[in-house]
Amino acid sequence: MHNIEFNLRFGEYRVWIGKTLRLRTGSKIEAIESVQNFGGHITWHFNDEILSCYDWQKIVTEDIADLYHRRAQQIRDQYNKVVIMYSGGFDSHNILMSFLENGIKIDAICFFYNSLSQGPDDYIMVEWHAQTWPKLQRLQQLYPWLEVVRMDTSYSTMSLFDKHWDDWLYLGKGMINPSTIGLSHLHTLLPSHLQSDNTCLLFGVDKPRVRFVNNEFRFFFLDTCFRPPVCPDSGIEYFYWSPNLPELLIKQAQITKQFWLQHSDLIATHKKNKANPKLGVLLDHQYDPLQRRIYPYCKDGTYLSWQPKDKLLLERDQWLVNSNTEYAIKIQSLVDSYVSKIRPEWFNQRDPRRGLVSYLAGDYLL
Repeated sequence: MHNIEFNLRFGEYRVWIGKTLRLRTGSKIEAIESVQNFGGHITWHFNDEILSCYDWQKIVTEDIADLYHRRAQQIRDQYNKVVIMYSGGFDSHNILMSFLENGIKIDAICFFYNSLSQGPDDYIMVEWHAQTWPKLQRLQQLYPWLEVVRMDTSYSTMSLFDKHWDDWLYLGKGMINPSTIGLSHLHTLLPSHLQSDNTCLLFGVDKPRVRFVNNEFRFFFLDTCFRPPVCPDSGIEYFYWSPNLPELLIKQAQITKQFWLQHSDLIATHKKNKANPKLGVLLDHQYDPLQRRIYPYCKDGTYLSWQPKDKLLLERDQWLVNSNTEYAIKIQSLVDSYVSKIRPEWFNQRDPRRGLVSYLAGDYLL
């Protein structure tokens, strides 16, 4: 691999031969190749050395909104410039309001799109018209000073193929879709006044993941939630899943546990709770009533989300597949190489379109 610098605070894979650690890497594909070639097994780790020091069963008495306030101030104190990546969904809206409602300065909010995409399957544009832009219009009435930046990633996405072609399959935790890998280079598209040696691009990542097994609630991290940066100056920071404020994570998990205890009949009957023979019941982390408890700044309004139908190449990248450019051919060759390189058993239900099998880290008893 060339031109790749994984920051292991965003998670790392470890390859074991028996009890002997053979490899540590930020690349899921490198770990899989190692097992395919030499045997062994893979584990995934996310800041275990910090988060395992906490008692996740000890009740966090601080209000969740106060923890969001602390996290927003923590980020403001750490960076010269703070840019919030905003879609208008639960995660990003709660982040934005954690700053605005507490009078903490942000430098801009940002949304990216592809100007070369005209297809009806581009849900980025659907999201913009249905959710992001209507919320931004209301926000700018309340906060007229709020700077909104829309970044066109079409041409930068294509240039990434030239920069990372030899290493493409090793990026993005096994996700080969350009929009995921391109996140590491968003900072280069910011207006000059937002670029600095210490600019933060703030993302939300995902909702707390909790499973119910043997009458216990357990919190876990899922590796496929992360889109790790692959360049050292990306400036990417995750608001929720950060080892810098474990109490926030623990509080979210405890709110989730309390919600399902209050609705215990739904644990087995809610259609989006998934029973797994090994893990127990994977509780729906996107259940609307639950999210409104976790995100107090999102009690009102409508929040939309789109689940990818194809995890090999997300819908937001179909514009490139359909484009009349050399990169349409290149991306197809990448897909062919990917599918031939990785044995079927590494994919969910042996289907590449369903993505690679996931790995869990943490698994803390609540």
